[in-house]
Amino acid sequence: MNNNSPVSPTEASPSARPGRWYRRINLFLVGLPAAIFLAWCFPGPGSRAGLFTLSTLSLVGVSAVFFEYGLRTDWDQFMAGIRLWRLHLLIQSVTFLLFPLLIFPWKWVLVQDTAQQIWLGIFFLAALPSTISSSAVLVSMAGGNLPLAVVNAGLSGLIGILATPFWMVLTGSHFEGGWGALGLASLRLSVIIFLPMLVGAALTPWLGVFARRYERFLRMADQMVVMLIVYTSFSKSFERGLPAVFTVTALAAAAVAVSVLFLVVAALILGFCRLRQIPRPETLTVFFCGCTKSLSHGVVMAKVLFGSQPMAALVIVPVMFYHFIQLTVLSLVAAAVNRPFSRRFFPPE
Repeated sequence: MNNNSPVSPTEASPSARPGRWYRRINLFLVGLPAAIFLAWCFPGPGSRAGLFTLSTLSLVGVSAVFFEYGLRTDWDQFMAGIRLWRLHLLIQSVTFLLFPLLIFPWKWVLVQDTAQQIWLGIFFLAALPSTISSSAVLVSMAGGNLPLAVVNAGLSGLIGILATPFWMVLTGSHFEGGWGALGLASLRLSVIIFLPMLVGAALTPWLGVFARRYERFLRMADQMVVMLIVYTSFSKSFERGLPAVFTVTALAAAAVAVSVLFLVVAALILGFCRLRQIPRPETLTVFFCGCTKSLSHGVVMAKVLFGSQPMAALVIVPVMFYHFIQLTVLSLVAAAVNRPFSRRFFPPE
């Protein structure tokens, strides 16, 4: 693997200390509900408005996270993956068309207010970009086409700056500002997400070695920023009053719906790749990149699109459910993909 790889050698190898990687995942998954509990107990610090507040710090932290993502850009792999434009089109179609189109028609079927609110959160999940680092790590573990994954990670984040707000505008009045705010929301997301990532990518020749050397600590910082945004979002919602949809039954329904969505998309991707006889490395890449959704993008976009509305916390919940599912299921798939029984799902070498 190239020394400029966006994933460390430990993560790139399917057999390289998987236990330690799973422990880091589990700590993060425990930290997310802990951040919500902390917001419930102490909402004051996270709900304050102003320049020097935790809310502002969280957005600065997000820009730092995406700057660090840019630093880990592997330009050799990026250029090698650009030429596979048909597969890029397939993956982005899954991310920004298949997911939303599977969920959007239910808007007219679920007429009750509670069902509509659950639907909105799941649709927000469906409109998000795919993950940046996780999809590349999973593809590398499974032996997929890593250059293809690297390009699509950056491409998905770029498209999502416009596509996610556009899809949310189509949902109606829940979006803060409506159609007139679409351009402003995309501009804010560009400043918070894309611009720092672009600057980081430009500085890769000088600072990329530093980012790779301390990658483990930078990933921990990434997770702390996400938990901080979750804390501030729920702090504001707890102070203003959570939507009535936050019941055990409703949350269980959202978890089931998200699980079904994941399984349906995974099955459709594998079925299409088998029908089109796409080679194994590319099938693995389409599968792992197409099935994932970015929690990092999700918490930022919820903050930008919904502002201080209680809905900002509501739409994060399905994203957190999905994040848990994709990490646990896809990690197991990546670890088992070279076993003989996997040939019934993925084409042989």
